[in-house]
Amino acid sequence: MLVLFVYNYRVYNVKFVEGDYKLPVFKTGKQYSIKLIDDFVKATKVELKHTENNGCFYRPSEDFINMEYKTNFRDTPESNATVHYYSTLFHELTHSTGHESRTNRIKTNLNKFGSHSKEYAFEELVAEIGSILLGHQFNIEKTVRDNHSKYLNSWIKALKQDYTLIATAFAQAQKAVEYFVSTK
Repeated sequence: MLVLFVYNYRVYNVKFVEGDYKLPVFKTGKQYSIKLIDDFVKATKVELKHTENNGCFYRPSEDFINMEYKTNFRDTPESNATVHYYSTLFHELTHSTGHESRTNRIKTNLNKFGSHSKEYAFEELVAEIGSILLGHQFNIEKTVRDNHSKYLNSWIKALKQDYTLIATAFAQAQKAVEYFVSTK
């Protein structure tokens, strides 16, 4: 069971701290198991299709996820291609939990990518948070991708309209992750 808590911390830049303070060294390198992730994805029983250049999306009307092939994902200075693939897959898996046969959360047409409605922005925020939570379960570090900048304006607009949106999105993302973790 995944439990999410929100805490408030004071954070200081280390250059303003007096004394002999050393920054922690974080382990780098492959810390995730592709087999473990692939087994998890299969256990979700969400239909997964792979196509060459059709994009990555979840289609609620047909209840399937379309992903481009892993080889279509390229390494960038900010992102490992494998990490980018699985982060995107986790995003789409989170969308799939909104299907009426699962949590029945999706109330908007996800096929209209880039819609600026509050509902669309909310669902994309849930999917991104879910992707982060699932990535955390498998030790995948989330990276910023191009589509985040496309979503950001709609998130800001929606958050200005409803300040509780972020807390609600976190709660829904946690439900999405718990749905898959409990059905495994």
